Amino acid sequence: MLCNGCEKCADICPSDAIEGKAGYIHMLDGFACSKCGRCIEACDAGAVIQTADRVPRLPDKLTKCGRFKKKH
Repeated sequence: MLCNGCEKCADICPSDAIEGKAGYIHMLDGFACSKCGRCIEACDAGAVIQTADRVPRLPDKLTKCGRFKKKH
């Protein structure tokens, strides 16, 4: 819900594990991710977080920023 589609995370990812385009929520591929943490540091919006067990609900398709609603 915090992603503003700025693409900073995707630009800095050395593994090309982040997909998306400007203005859309970016998605991280957990299998391709090297867990370096650069995307967390690059995200000014605080949208990229590290989780231990419980993964927050994420969109399942390309979604325009501001259109993703968290269901309870």
